Amino acid sequence: MRTQEELAKVPGVTVLIHDQECATELRRKRKRSKVAEPDFRAYINERVCEGCGDCGAKSNCMSVRPVQTEFGRKTEIHQSSCNKDFSCLDGDCPSFLTVVPGSRRSKLVSVAPISSAVLPEPAQSVDPDRFSVRITGIGGTGVVTVAQILATAAIMAGRHVRALDQTGLAQKGGAVVSDVKVTADDRELSNKVGSGECDLYLGCDVLVAAAENNLSVTDPTRTIAVVSTTEVPTGAMVVDTSVGFPAAEDTLGRIGDRTRAGAGRFVDAREATRSLFGDDQYANVFLVGVAYQLGALPVGVRRIEDAIALNGVAVEANQQAFRRGRQLVSDPAAMQAAIDELHGVPGSADDDAGTEADAHEDLDGLVQRRVADLERYQNRAYAQRYAEFVDRVRRAEDRMAPGRPSWPGWWLATCTS
Repeated sequence: MRTQEELAKVPGVTVLIHDQECATELRRKRKRSKVAEPDFRAYINERVCEGCGDCGAKSNCMSVRPVQTEFGRKTEIHQSSCNKDFSCLDGDCPSFLTVVPGSRRSKLVSVAPISSAVLPEPAQSVDPDRFSVRITGIGGTGVVTVAQILATAAIMAGRHVRALDQTGLAQKGGAVVSDVKVTADDRELSNKVGSGECDLYLGCDVLVAAAENNLSVTDPTRTIAVVSTTEVPTGAMVVDTSVGFPAAEDTLGRIGDRTRAGAGRFVDAREATRSLFGDDQYANVFLVGVAYQLGALPVGVRRIEDAIALNGVAVEANQQAFRRGRQLVSDPAAMQAAIDELHGVPGSADDDAGTEADAHEDLDGLVQRRVADLERYQNRAYAQRYAEFVDRVRRAEDRMAPGRPSWPGWWLATCTS
């Protein structure tokens, strides 16, 4: 700022060149072991956090994300995308923790690998000799990398490729749009997908995918949409606690109306890859697998996996993410069984969820936790006042809705005993 103020006083045109490596590029180098990792990490204790948004305002970092908890809106550090510049600590908030990892590196929990041989080949839904892909997402998440993988795979298959990348600012969650056009000959002149020309609409971020200027390339009779439904917060949501995510009909509904009905797939790709690999950075490649199994990518599976290998980053994990995306379409029950086995979730043939009795049990457990928390926070009398208040509300609701099952009063008895 001091230099800018100095230049502002100089008559005429001045130029200020700021030469600094992008923090996202530094993160990429750390993933490739070309740069040493910092010796500590930043975390947020959600029970202390008040969700004020000050850390997001101080750091302007998209890894400082709002998260909904049973205690309301809080903030978390998204470790997979964290650039580790620790500007979020400038807020001097008591909810922040700095943790020095131990010398033993924990092994990342990951689902058992599967082979391409167990996955059936899909029927093609687009012309292999002429097809166009638009990929939309946010900066720093690998949108351009996915575009390069698809382009490389097509070239290896003997096709001609033209591509265009429109990149955004990673720190601010800027939109990234990549177009890939594949043809059997070299007569294609433009590298930008035109209006109504898109065969595969690959939405790695639902907000960017729902933008009108990106949807302009779609056609409801031609375009197959494969979109991640994960709600990744924008910069406005990070710094302003009053800004929320738009309703699904304003995002997914808009995309669905502009693409082929029943041909595509909406999937929470980040949650799926987090469950499968303990890291949601494989979400975009997972979506590529979904698109391939829907027949929307007429390039051989071997070519795509070879292109992933040529990229040279987390090759095995990315190939597995691609295969698991295929499995989501071909055999979703098998994929869910693998996730359940990984996380030790018992199967149930008759899962009667959502009943009124379950709701009462959930609420009883919630009140029990609140009572214990308040007693530890202050004392037994403080917790008792809370329990008595909830009991009065319960009795009033019972009078308004006669015949409804009454809540157990064990939590009130615990406080008053």
